[in-house]
Amino acid sequence: MLYTFYMRYLESRHCDGIINDPRYEEIINRINLDQSAFEPYPEESPLFFACRSVIIDNVARQFITGNPLATIASFGSGLDFRFNRIDNGSIQWYDIDLPEAIEIRRAIFTQSEREHSIPSSALDISWSSRVKCKTPLLFIAEGLLMYFSPVEIKNLLEFLSGTYPGSVLLLDASTTLYNTTTAKGTTYPYLKKMCSLWKWSVNSAHELEGYCPGLSVAGEWHPMEMFGSRMPRNLKDLLASEELPGFVKEQIMGMTTVYLLKLGPHTNSKSRASGDVPDDLVDTIFSG
Repeated sequence: MLYTFYMRYLESRHCDGIINDPRYEEIINRINLDQSAFEPYPEESPLFFACRSVIIDNVARQFITGNPLATIASFGSGLDFRFNRIDNGSIQWYDIDLPEAIEIRRAIFTQSEREHSIPSSALDISWSSRVKCKTPLLFIAEGLLMYFSPVEIKNLLEFLSGTYPGSVLLLDASTTLYNTTTAKGTTYPYLKKMCSLWKWSVNSAHELEGYCPGLSVAGEWHPMEMFGSRMPRNLKDLLASEELPGFVKEQIMGMTTVYLLKLGPHTNSKSRASGDVPDDLVDTIFSG
């Protein structure tokens, strides 16, 4: 939670940062964070975490545009203040996180009447009894699911699909190659410690869809594709190499992917519930 927040804070201070919000500085000062605990860190980390957040923010806004009275449930919100960034004045928002994290959030953030905190693991499905809404919902799981086992992921997806058919889940996942090489080969102590806790990876949309019947990937985006001119020199040289096959370069760019997953049985019906995911969402062009 703190590493993710610190990376976003660093990006918000960058002269060309894709996020620029004074609240990061304010919160850093309030929690008295020992920043040295996370250093050194990879050059691209602040930009990566910011790009991932921007992608998820933009997809969430697209969902809200189609469903102005949307209900959104965010698993493992940590110190993120996404509600404040994307709120349209009408949505209902649920932060579902471990009790320790919720306690920290309550000490830092002022909650509106449309924000609700549920101190619970995402795996403890009793949280669902406190989420009051009509489907479809938007679920968000950013920087979370890699800490769960494949069996836990399967059980969670089956529950969400069976309980909230027609809803959608925004999640990020890294490939097995990335998780393995980072956990074993990185020279950054804190990152190595963090990645050693990761239990889950997914290598394609097809693999993700296989976790339970009725799942379909409606969109996927690679945070690294947003790096542009700020691509680190080592990665830029690697991707520019004529000796490196194209499919390998694609794997490098897609080592971490944000997926938009439609939940529940697939339907070919032309009718669509208000707020359902538009078929052309995969073609959405993100700015920034």
